[in-house]
Amino acid sequence: MTSTDTATGAAENQAVRREQLADREALTRRAEQAEEALSHFFEKSLDLQCVAGLDGYFKRLNSAWTTHLGWTRKELTDKPFIAFVHPDDREATAAVFDNLAADVPTILFENRYRHRDGSYRWLQWNARPASDHLLIYATARDVTRSKSLERQIMEIADREKERLGRELHDGLCQSLAGVAALSSTLSRMLATSDET
Repeated sequence: MTSTDTATGAAENQAVRREQLADREALTRRAEQAEEALSHFFEKSLDLQCVAGLDGYFKRLNSAWTTHLGWTRKELTDKPFIAFVHPDDREATAAVFDNLAADVPTILFENRYRHRDGSYRWLQWNARPASDHLLIYATARDVTRSKSLERQIMEIADREKERLGRELHDGLCQSLAGVAALSSTLSRMLATSDET
């Protein structure tokens, strides 16, 4: 082997290494871009996005949490998330959490979370466990307005049923009173015609 062959081989090896390095850098850039896009999607979502731990604490939250509930992310991550759940919903929330810890996804679960102003917001949840990482990935949607409208519709329907019942009752009573009066009149007429 000549020194020219050795120099050519070394140059080829360097070219291959440069190409491999360029490929690795391109892959790293693509991975960083994908991570940035995913992070942007997570952060800009109108729904409440979160990653929670099986230890009962939020690990990552998007800005929608602050928008919908008024708490800072730090305030939400410093306490167990059950501390923000309405007392009447804690038992059901704990049961869903136990299912998630057992690797069972949750779809359309609803509970109430306390807003910073002391009021409560209805949240509708979809969650998937990643028990191998001791995490839960979840999305919640604020359905407080829908719940309020639903309650108003039910109240209107109840009032209408009550009104209709009264009208039917009053109308039926009037009809029965009319039948009774007519019956009484006919009875008198028959009694009079029998006498003559």
